[in-house]
Amino acid sequence: VERFLQILKILEDSGVKTYVFIPPVAPSTIKQINVLQDKFKYIKELQSILKSKNINIYDYHDPAEMHTSDCEFIDGYHGGDVLYYRILQDMSKRDISNTLSRFI
Repeated sequence: VERFLQILKILEDSGVKTYVFIPPVAPSTIKQINVLQDKFKYIKELQSILKSKNINIYDYHDPAEMHTSDCEFIDGYHGGDVLYYRILQDMSKRDISNTLSRFI
């Protein structure tokens, strides 16, 4: 995580606009993650660390955020084109700098 934060700092210092997002997992996958929460504690820890560092992060880990279903995923972890298009649209609407909206 510290190395990732260093990379973000280098990008920011170089004037590169960076967007950080946590992609969703399929609804059936999130159900299993919730059942096995002890084995997946690192996910909440990572979310907490990134948010505490005042990074503008778009967190879509929970598929309910995008009102999606298993059919929008290639497998339990990789969304399809339609899902990622909807995520990009959502990010552009929430982007306070309006940088993304110029391209969407």
